[in-house]
Amino acid sequence: GFIGSGGDVVPPASVSVSEAKARCDTMARCRGITYHGDNRSAGENKVYFKMDSGVEDSDGWSSWVKVAKIEPPIANISVGGSSNLQLLLRKDFYTVQNLSRRGELWSFTRPLDDKSALPMSALLGDMTIRLRSVGDA
Repeated sequence: GFIGSGGDVVPPASVSVSEAKARCDTMARCRGITYHGDNRSAGENKVYFKMDSGVEDSDGWSSWVKVAKIEPPIANISVGGSSNLQLLLRKDFYTVQNLSRRGELWSFTRPLDDKSALPMSALLGDMTIRLRSVGDA
């Protein structure tokens, strides 16, 4: 199958499938690749680097969609005092993985999955977090 037209991250390139997968992995906006050929195609193919991951059935086309393992948060920080907000930070980058109220089954961010516009990212919008030590008034 193929990933539909439009939504190209970069112009198509004539590369091997393995090289295209490696390139896509280095681009945060790249969700997958699509090319005319099958999974056994040797040599170079004209490969399209796509922001979308919806694969449509089509003879003669193949696609690969990026997936990532979601790691448990590295830090869980209580914020907001009586609001019971908890901020979960992602391993390695300390970016926001989740912002929710402790003990409730909802979140300000949707769960991280492979459907995000940027793989493994959740958009919170503009947010300022002020931290202070417990002894500060």
